[in-house]
Amino acid sequence: MKITTGTYSTADMMEDWVMHSVSSGNAGSRDWIFGHSVVDASGNSTFSQMMGGGMMTSTFHGIMNEGRNIIVSTYSDGSGGYPFSIQVK
Repeated sequence: MKITTGTYSTADMMEDWVMHSVSSGNAGSRDWIFGHSVVDASGNSTFSQMMGGGMMTSTFHGIMNEGRNIIVSTYSDGSGGYPFSIQVK
């Protein structure tokens, strides 16, 4: 169930996240990956320690829970891949 009464800011995304993602589309990036990302004060995400393949995010669409510690998202890798991910603070 989605609650639409909350207000979120870029600051809510700041911190370290553990991420699991699966991708379809681009034959070169079809895979399950997992690892670590850090979101800075500007909302930029740096992915490190990714296992199972590389990752480049060009567009990101997600939803954050009310506790601001889980994000479920889809995005484009810029090369025809469309990953689905779950991130936990």
